[in-house]
Amino acid sequence: MPKAGFAWDAVSAETVLYIESANVAGVTTSAQWAVRHFEDKIQDANVTRVVARIPCDRLELPLADWQRTTTYVRWKGDDQPYGPDAPLASTKHQVQTCRSRSAHDDLLVERWLARAIKDGTRLALGRTVLDDRVTEYVDAWMSDPRRISYVALCDECRSTVGHATLLSPCPNDGQSSTPFMELVDLLVEDGPCASTARRALTREAIVAANNRKQDLVGNVTHLPGEGTGRSGARTILDRLIESGWIPLYALLQRDISSF
Repeated sequence: MPKAGFAWDAVSAETVLYIESANVAGVTTSAQWAVRHFEDKIQDANVTRVVARIPCDRLELPLADWQRTTTYVRWKGDDQPYGPDAPLASTKHQVQTCRSRSAHDDLLVERWLARAIKDGTRLALGRTVLDDRVTEYVDAWMSDPRRISYVALCDECRSTVGHATLLSPCPNDGQSSTPFMELVDLLVEDGPCASTARRALTREAIVAANNRKQDLVGNVTHLPGEGTGRSGARTILDRLIESGWIPLYALLQRDISSF
């Protein structure tokens, strides 16, 4: 029997039926078992979605009836090609990175985290998150003593253009035998220095994880209909894998009424 139970989705503020399947081939069977097993409690909990977590060692998942919402990836464990001596993408736009320490930096990080929550939920789930829910979620991240935020400053633009926010240590998630560092969000404003800034922030995250001897885990959000074939998320994943990231697992969702 799969691991299954009710879980609270803090962003969308709803209860979901959560399952962990050993493989992609068995995810629908596992979900069907869970729906039957919890049938008496599903209506009382007002559950409308099944969320499934499956191992993901490849990108193509034949899941026509499921929407893939998130793919988690792990950095393979060394600094290259993002190490301290690795060249960045541009020499014209010099980007400096540093820990977020000032009130101004933290305000920017708060705004970027809020945008990530709103955009990710709207695009992946087709839902709007209430402002007070976003504030609650962002406040929890900002006040977490495990939080580490880096900001990128572009000399040419003369402004702070992006951030990388991490949590460390995170408890064992079933994929790693030891606590790990989670790359909660990396966001850079569009502009001529964007590529360089993203690379510099990624380098900071990797070096931070390596210095703590922890795995670095990040994620990519998928839009509806992006489960197979070429897509924005798939292109991002291809680039990540080419540069040294490894797929760990994927989150899928499906309307509970379809079972």
